[in-house]
Amino acid sequence: MKKDYATGVAPEGDSAVWARISRTSARAPDDAGTGAPPAPRRGERLTLVIPVADVLLRAERLPTSDPEEIAAIAANRMEAESPLEPDEMVFAHEVLETSGDESLVLCAAAPVSACNRALAAATGSDSPSGAALVARVDCAASGLARSLAAAGLSAASGRQPVLAMDGGRAALIVLEDGRPILARAAGAPAAFAQTLRLALMQAEMSCGPERSAAPLLCLATGPEWVAAAQAAASASGRECETPPHEAQIPSAAFGAALRTLEGASGSSQRHGGGGALDLFPAPWSAALDERRYRRTFIACSAAALVAWAALVGALWGWPAALGARQAALQREVDALAPREGAVRQVRERIRLIDRYSDRTFSPLEILREISLALPEGVTLKQMAYEAARRECTVEGESRGSAPAYDFSNRLKSSPLLARNDIVSGPTENRNTGKTNFRIRLSFAAPEDGEGGGAAPGGEAQGGSR
Repeated sequence: MKKDYATGVAPEGDSAVWARISRTSARAPDDAGTGAPPAPRRGERLTLVIPVADVLLRAERLPTSDPEEIAAIAANRMEAESPLEPDEMVFAHEVLETSGDESLVLCAAAPVSACNRALAAATGSDSPSGAALVARVDCAASGLARSLAAAGLSAASGRQPVLAMDGGRAALIVLEDGRPILARAAGAPAAFAQTLRLALMQAEMSCGPERSAAPLLCLATGPEWVAAAQAAASASGRECETPPHEAQIPSAAFGAALRTLEGASGSSQRHGGGGALDLFPAPWSAALDERRYRRTFIACSAAALVAWAALVGALWGWPAALGARQAALQREVDALAPREGAVRQVRERIRLIDRYSDRTFSPLEILREISLALPEGVTLKQMAYEAARRECTVEGESRGSAPAYDFSNRLKSSPLLARNDIVSGPTENRNTGKTNFRIRLSFAAPEDGEGGGAAPGGEAQGGSR
């Protein structure tokens, strides 16, 4: 969402200096003061400023333009110079310019405790939960450089030292084309010339020789600092300039707010991307993530509780509704029971009629089938029908054994008889001159399709064909 207001807050002793601007103001703040800043407007968040004395800040030319490599190199170099453990420091960087595979990168490191002091000056508490009001954490050197550019006091090109008061203490900031490349505490006035010489040497080692020497800009107050600035400028072969008496001395808080309003949000840098310098500590991010998690958890728990209550209500009423539905269905079934019994009786009668009207495997039909298969010269003497075993036995006589075997073969082609076996004979009877035989026949009649007829073991007499 596009922001129309921004407020910068810089610690100064036990208090703070703040400046609020809008998009319509570019050269001066809409409102400024000391102490706690006013309550932010809707959607507005604060930009904290860390004093120069609490920040390790210098620019370096790195032989890469890859964002991930730049972030890794900048963090490693600042970590090597850090006086504290890495988990007690915040590391950040800002790419000032890129030319081919080379980048001018502003590297910064600050103690987490300094960020906590800045948060306490802005919100009245150093608890990480107050960081929800913070959009970005900038350094005083970047804010002051932007303020000087907005007021037209800094040199547009060349390397320019600036002596300014930051948080009640003197600070030395070296600008390159209006952008900070080095910042450090100015020390004592008597040693300022030596401090300036060392700072310019360090800037030359990190960023290369200066293309042109801009005058030293003295924003410090007090006759001893003005004299020290003039002596140091003279020793370095520079002029010393001071702003006109009617000019308003710009503040780092105003410049930091202006950088934020111009779109220099550091949130993208926190997530591994580019963007402006952002010394937002990791513990703050962790606390905010935990706070968002708790809020999400509470909201989800409330939603789950509502869903659970609805479910309990549904489960409580469901058995009653189900019981009523079952009772209604049972009444319908009971009403249909008499008609169902009548239908069942009709079906049983139809089944019995079908069963007893089917005479396919009755003794008479079997006897008829056997009689049709009798060859010439064979006389059927007896047939025993066994319904339970679904078979029958026939006895007969013939003139010789050949007609008996012919009879057996003919029975095998019958569709009603499954198989037949000659269980006795053919044997010649010397008294009668006939050949006697006995054949067992089986038929595959279904149990519910057996016809009526002779009882098991009943006999039917036959004669010759």
